[in-house]
Order: sequence, then C-alpha cells, then structure tokens
Amino acid sequence: MEENDEKVLYENTQRFLQLANELIKAGAAPRSISSAIMTASCVCATQAALGNAGNLNETGINTISAIYKKRLTVVQERRKTAQARAKDKRIKKTIEEIVSFPGDD
Repeated sequence: MEENDEKVLYENTQRFLQLANELIKAGAAPRSISSAIMTASCVCATQAALGNAGNLNETGINTISAIYKKRLTVVQERRKTAQARAKDKRIKKTIEEIVSFPGDD
C-alpha cells in the first residue's frame, strides 16, 4: 500500500471509529456497533468487487475473508506493539522514580 493510501485508510478508519464512539456514548452496545460496521463492510466489499449487481461466489467470499483476516492480524500486531511501548514507558517511569532521590534534579 502506498503512503497516500495508508493516510487515506487511517483517516477513513478514524471517521468510522469516531462514529462508533458517538453511538456508544448515545447508549448503543459496542457488540451491536461492531456487528453493524462489519455488516456494512461486507456490503462495501461486495460492491467494491462486483458493483451493485450480483453476489460473491465461494472463491470471492474466501478472498475477501482472507483480506479481513490479514487486516485483523495487522490490527492485533499494532495493538501488541502499542501495549508493549506503554508497558516500557511505565517500567521506565517506575525505575526513574525508584532510582531518583530528592535534589537529583
């Protein structure tokens, strides 16, 4: 994916997440929102592949499923990296607090 494509993907993803957060604040259940976004994504993926006519055959469903799996894997890897960085920052801060003494500034 080109840099500009990544930027557009990020921006569009943020717009969907913003809408999801607004719906949660309005009282919608997170699982319901997740299902709705997934369903809408399935409709969009089908339209992207075929236009407004027709439906996916088994091969098309498997192809799009593989794309979803790849994207889900990327998201999980990024979450792991972010969590590890946050943990490293907490550990570093704790170590700094432990080894610092008043007047060390």
